[in-house]
Amino acid sequence: MRREKPPTPPKLDGQAEARLIAMRLGEPPKGYGKWTLQLLADQLVKLEVVESICPETVRKTLKKIA
Repeated sequence: MRREKPPTPPKLDGQAEARLIAMRLGEPPKGYGKWTLQLLADQLVKLEVVESICPETVRKTLKKIA
């Protein structure tokens, strides 16, 4: 039986997911050849999209959308 609500609220809402996708499709920061999950997670925190996020959450979000 599925829960009506997850035990913890999602880290990324629709706007944050859109920002993540836009970052992923854009150019990586200077000095990097490509985006990594850790780099995306770090950028989301740096840009204050979220307070904290792990690379696995970034992976799951990108996989869900793809």
